[in-house]
Amino acid sequence: MTLLDLAFCSYIYDKMSNQDRDYNELLKDTSRFLDLKNARHREPLFKWLNDWGCRLNNKKREHFLEKIAEWFGKHGDSLPSGTLPDLCDEKLDSVNEIYSTLLKVKGFGHTTVSKILFAIRPEIFPPWDGKIRESLWESGFIDGTYRNFVLYVKKMLLHSTLKCNTKVSDFEGCFETQALPGSVIKP
Repeated sequence: MTLLDLAFCSYIYDKMSNQDRDYNELLKDTSRFLDLKNARHREPLFKWLNDWGCRLNNKKREHFLEKIAEWFGKHGDSLPSGTLPDLCDEKLDSVNEIYSTLLKVKGFGHTTVSKILFAIRPEIFPPWDGKIRESLWESGFIDGTYRNFVLYVKKMLLHSTLKCNTKVSDFEGCFETQALPGSVIKP
């Protein structure tokens, strides 16, 4: 994937979906930091997950709010911090354990779990859904585990980082890796 590919796909995706709008609303409702110990943050998470296609049963909203608070109370402190490119192997190995504990909550599927983790730590946990899992599995890029998907995304980010930080004499548009999202949203 080239930076042009990333920029073009991000631009088209933004124009074809409401994903950015919905996510920005979640950020606004949670003061840009989702804290699931805070009851006022769990309700916007439930809404955002449904906006992002998780199809959580509205009749079971209270169950969801209770279970996500319970899970976060037990496991929230064990979530890694920082960014995905800086995630060490030891922390990367804990990704499946964290993912599995949330997957055990009744009513939470793979897509919902990955999006919850993304909402809590967007710099570390990429969201995935059935189409992404199936595509990467069939292509042989991952073996179906969330840990290997995270590793795949980490490798793609590191590859993009190298491209962004490499100075080429004829190219004056180099930028820091942290500026990548803002640099590729609009071509």
